[in-house]
Amino acid sequence: ERCLLEYARPPNASNPDAISGGPQADGLFAAAVDGLNAEPRPKPRGGPKLPETALERLRRLSWVTLGYHYDWTADCYHLDRHGVFPPELAALCGRFARAAGLSINAEAAIVNYYRTDSMLCGHMDKAEETMDFPIVPISLGCSAVFLIGGVTRASEPTAVMLRSGDVVIMSGASRRCFHGVPRIIEDTAPADCFPVTDAASAGANAVSRYMRTARVNINVRQVFEEPRDFRTSSSANTDQLSTLSWAGSGPSEPQKPDEPD
Repeated sequence: ERCLLEYARPPNASNPDAISGGPQADGLFAAAVDGLNAEPRPKPRGGPKLPETALERLRRLSWVTLGYHYDWTADCYHLDRHGVFPPELAALCGRFARAAGLSINAEAAIVNYYRTDSMLCGHMDKAEETMDFPIVPISLGCSAVFLIGGVTRASEPTAVMLRSGDVVIMSGASRRCFHGVPRIIEDTAPADCFPVTDAASAGANAVSRYMRTARVNINVRQVFEEPRDFRTSSSANTDQLSTLSWAGSGPSEPQKPDEPD
């Protein structure tokens, strides 16, 4: 619910025009609740194009960044571009890391929103200042095929099925491996985890309806080698700002496969 009701709203950053603009003071998902619980709107045949609904904008949402906002174009993080990292998410990922004998100071996250026709191209996460700390992906909703290869794209990947509730710890050698998601498996979200009932609120049923046809993946990482306090990284300190950028591909955003010719 937090991924939809809290994270997918300003001032967090998102793919262009998804959560910016429009009447959504309570967030994009809140504006789309009625649409999720209603019968699908028929596509118009000819005539003027109908205005885009909040539900249609929600279905275009592919990513949101939390904490330090990843710059997709420059493949880097900026010290002056950040929001408050959700403390409950930081605590949860800290527990996951400790269970694997590791540590993480959660400073940034990319929340990917997949439709069943989405995919994530192979990439390596290397925009962080150091790769010595793990990345913690949390899968929710529909199952996905996760491919993890080696340090070059030429390595033969291994396929892993990720189901709702699965957590991956990418650390050590795997932290430096190319990986991607070529397929989301439709109708695989556990119905008991996302129930639709008369007793539930409209908002709760809307969350369940969305999650039954989607996959949400939360990728949490530590950006800096030395933990930083968000309160001391003010945009006013422009003389101390720097950009972190290394050669190579960083995180990729979910994409739809190319249409056949």
